[in-house]
Amino acid sequence: MRCQWLVLHVLASTALLVNTDAASKSTESAILPPDSLIVRSITTNRILKLKNDSDFDGNEKSKHGVEERGISTSTVETLTNSLKSPVSQKFDDWLTNGKSADDVFKLLTLDKVTDGLLATPHLNDWISYMKLVNKANPTKKTTLLKLDEAAEGLFAQPQIVTWAKYLDDFNKVNPTSETTIFSFLKSRYKDEEIFVQMLIAAKNVLSTEKIAIRIQAEQTALWLKNKKEPAAIFKLLKLQDTELPLFENPLFIAWVKYTDDFCMTHFGTKLTTISVLREFYKDKDDVLAKMILAANKSPSTSFIAKRLFTEQMRNWYISTFTPEDVFKLLKLDDGNIPLLENPLFFSWARFNDYYRSLMPKEGGDLLAGLTKIYNDERELTTIFVKAWHVPETRERATQLLYAQIDRWVSANTDPVRVFYLLSVGEAGKKDVRKLLYDEYRITLAKSMKTRVRKNKP
Repeated sequence: MRCQWLVLHVLASTALLVNTDAASKSTESAILPPDSLIVRSITTNRILKLKNDSDFDGNEKSKHGVEERGISTSTVETLTNSLKSPVSQKFDDWLTNGKSADDVFKLLTLDKVTDGLLATPHLNDWISYMKLVNKANPTKKTTLLKLDEAAEGLFAQPQIVTWAKYLDDFNKVNPTSETTIFSFLKSRYKDEEIFVQMLIAAKNVLSTEKIAIRIQAEQTALWLKNKKEPAAIFKLLKLQDTELPLFENPLFIAWVKYTDDFCMTHFGTKLTTISVLREFYKDKDDVLAKMILAANKSPSTSFIAKRLFTEQMRNWYISTFTPEDVFKLLKLDDGNIPLLENPLFFSWARFNDYYRSLMPKEGGDLLAGLTKIYNDERELTTIFVKAWHVPETRERATQLLYAQIDRWVSANTDPVRVFYLLSVGEAGKKDVRKLLYDEYRITLAKSMKTRVRKNKP
């Protein structure tokens, strides 16, 4: 609109005037005399567009130049008649009738003026009225700055910073009628998803980051007040759809904090961060566990990963899962990856220890837990032997193999059966299975002698 273009033109030229909007003491003091532009260091010489040098013919007309488009006599007379009552009274009437700054701009015929706009006496009247409108409702400032046309690209507009500063200044002068950035924008952007995405975009821009943080704080407070579930916020932030790894997403950290605040505010809730995550990764405990383990390797995400790892252990226990159940949840039984090479084996081993520490009557250790899962003892032994040949898993495999030998010795297992379980018949002289079998026989013999001595009268 032509009017809007002129408004922006005036705004740039009268920044000092606009910045003092909220400080206007009264309607009368806001009205400026026609020559007040001199006081404000703005030239009163009409900005004229001269046709050419020949227009100077020595008469009064030539001294001041010729305006291509000025205010006609009839227009001035009409305006004079419309302003017979005091200007301040007119302002009150216009405000009462809800006239906008744009409406008054036209009523004062300022929309008819182009080149001589800054020299037009009624410009000051319009500026004074604009101050009154802004004081009555600071949100009208968005129309002046054309922010109402920005839609979803609001925070990409440089004027947003100007408007935010204006609103802060207004609230300082008028503390009883405070209008927050959040309350105003929230009323305009009804679609919460769009509004949140706008904030996310604004937070990634240096010039609008602080504004976004302020709005986000108010938004969070409103969500907590309205008991908006963390699961709904997770979905709103589209954390599951992002290509960025979940734990590396800054929004995820913000969401974790919101979940903590929600639990503290609504004391007694059984919600935890991990319980909500399990809703979004239903039947995918293995995926979630892998994400936690991967995040633990990064210094920037290890803290949250360790916390969630502990929460995951506790959540499984509260859900009455046994080590056998969790073994299946983590899909360790699918055999696609050798058991001890699977990173999720570590998670299961930790849960097995955690579970048995809380259920001492069940007793047992890591080997006991695995023995319950693998009914075929020979298969389990073969898994350990294969892991022994892999440098990365040799240490753990060695521990399990010797634990198994001790178990066989304690049970006084027949050497023939142990020979079968270790598949010694397929092993060479230096094969680990042969070495283990020899170790078993020696240990068993020592154990038998000890038993004999103890049984002697």
